Amino acid sequence: MEQQSTIFDKSFDNKPAHRRRNLMPAWLKVYTWVAIGFGIYVFSYLFFMTPDDIGGSSDRNSLHNQIIRLVIKIVVSCIYVLPGLLVWLEIRQAILFNLIIAISWVVITLYCSLLVNSKLWVLAWCMVPFLPFWAGLFPLLRKWKNGVSGQTFR
Repeated sequence: MEQQSTIFDKSFDNKPAHRRRNLMPAWLKVYTWVAIGFGIYVFSYLFFMTPDDIGGSSDRNSLHNQIIRLVIKIVVSCIYVLPGLLVWLEIRQAILFNLIIAISWVVITLYCSLLVNSKLWVLAWCMVPFLPFWAGLFPLLRKWKNGVSGQTFR
């Protein structure tokens, strides 16, 4: 009579996968918190800014314009908060999301600066705090995809 194999035979000898957050060097973990803090600062700044802060007139305060401003505030706030937050939560596609944000920001900056107004190079300075963060993340891309998040690691 042949002995049945159990579910533990194949997986018993496998080494556990590395946790994604443990793949990051210490300075990148600290910088992730800096990126999250910077994102929360931008988020709070945008939501507490009133239309009068940008020189609004009476027609700029219509309901339609207020809704448009609210949507823009939410999108811009997400662009600043999500890169660090997704990395800290160990989301599998977090580095890919950061790459898309970086490329999009470069394209938007070049478009606005070259085609719309040459004085809009100031847009490039808005993402300068994220450059070291991205420079530390991109070399981890392959290891990051093979790692596991803390939720599945437990």
